[in-house]
Amino acid sequence: MEEFNFKINYNECITNVACSVLKYFDCEYHHQTIPILDEILNKKKPQNVILMLFDGLGSKMLEHSLDKDSFLIKNKIKDITSVFPSTTASSTLSAQTGLNPSEHGWLGWSNYISPINSIMYLFWESEKGKREKREDFIKIKEEFLSPKKLVDIIKEKGNDTYAISPYDEYKYKRLSQMLYSIREKLEVKNGKKKFMYVYNPEPDSTMHRTGWDSNESKEMILERNNALEEFYNKHLDKETIIIIVADHGHINAENIYLTDYPDIKELMEVSIFGEDRCPMFKVKEGKKEKFKELFEKYFGKYFYLFSKEEIKNRKIFGDISYQENKLFDSSLGDFIAINKGNENKVILDENDFAMDSVHGGNSDNEVYIPLIVLSKN
Repeated sequence: MEEFNFKINYNECITNVACSVLKYFDCEYHHQTIPILDEILNKKKPQNVILMLFDGLGSKMLEHSLDKDSFLIKNKIKDITSVFPSTTASSTLSAQTGLNPSEHGWLGWSNYISPINSIMYLFWESEKGKREKREDFIKIKEEFLSPKKLVDIIKEKGNDTYAISPYDEYKYKRLSQMLYSIREKLEVKNGKKKFMYVYNPEPDSTMHRTGWDSNESKEMILERNNALEEFYNKHLDKETIIIIVADHGHINAENIYLTDYPDIKELMEVSIFGEDRCPMFKVKEGKKEKFKELFEKYFGKYFYLFSKEEIKNRKIFGDISYQENKLFDSSLGDFIAINKGNENKVILDENDFAMDSVHGGNSDNEVYIPLIVLSKN
């Protein structure tokens, strides 16, 4: 096999950002922290720490959309990486827990859940191709796929914590409402330290529809740059630090449809799962060698194919310093495909969604994310 250049750095990824936050609040953490972020927090000793995540705002997207003198570019400390797969389900949970995907168990948009022999959309709590919630999965999710989050861990230390997103306790619809919600909470002066996890679904949503390098996506990024610059100038006080990251970047897609390859399809036990950019395959008994042969024939130009054992040995889903998730091994299936270089091919099966721009793979566009810090003192 030609040399595989895995780009995720589990010593300097979004998991490590979360661990730096936990360290600052004197909480237990399980992975390395980011030294430059520790240094900033220790020097400035903020009363309020805000971890703000913009979905899809990868480093390449930032550089493409903003000039070098723009607010977010000027305040970027460095580039770090997502986790693998470079996707919202895996990366946002790492940001919220300080755990790697091998530990929290979210291995993509969908997971193969062995206790119920089904592929499940983790966010929707429904079976692949359906939207109805499954009560048996919800119980499994609560038991095995719901690790404690920063907002809960830090709160247990006597601090005030808030989760602000369209889906959490403090909901909002527009960017201006998100920033207003932050302002409201900063205005409460009770002597306690505050931590906020703030999630914004753009520019990811727009990039999926229009392409990562579209004018619409650029406008979304510029709007956030300008809004944060205004917030910084008008409302950020010396007691507050905002740490800005993304969960992943994006790459424009070229689709491969498995339905065009019935000889491969007939070797699979179930549909693909994980991510379309790094699909996982569960193969019928006795058919693994044939599957490898056909995969190389059809897709070897674009993808590496790794066995479950190789994936675990290479620690593709991160090292395990806390504890391996109890569903991790069975959720890997038998094989996983990972893009070669910056190839932008996507493998789709029935009930998968074709989109203009995607993520989840190992390309520069998808992997690298900015670490931005806003502070006034």
